[in-house]
Order: sequence, then structure tokens, then C-alpha cells
Amino acid sequence: MPTGSATPAGAGSLADEVILRALLRGLPADRREAFVATQILELTYAEAAQVSDCPVGTIHSRSPAPART
Repeated sequence: MPTGSATPAGAGSLADEVILRALLRGLPADRREAFVATQILELTYAEAAQVSDCPVGTIHSRSPAPART
């Protein structure tokens, strides 16, 4: 029988997920889309721009500042 946590490696706790969902709901839709694409789905800015049908610079401006470095 497997031992240890049933949570996959790298996954947060249920409480973390609830907090993240609440924070995401508080973001404007355009910033939420950029955040999810670049930070959660780990798309490049170019890929996120293509999916969002906007220029790469728009994704940069909508992304969190620490992620832009």
C-alpha cells in the first residue's frame, strides 16, 4: 500500500487552492487570463499572447511584476 500524502508532488493544499481561487476571482478578467496563462499553465509570453489574441507587450503589462524579470 502506498504511504505518504495523496497530494501530488508540487500541488498545494486544499486551503491553498481555495485561497488562490478567491484571489483569482478578485482580479480583472484580462489580468486573470494573463496570470493563469503565464504562471499556472506556464506558457511563454508569446504563447499567452497568441492564446489571448493580443500583443506580447499586453501580456507583459498584465502579468505580475516579479514574473516579468
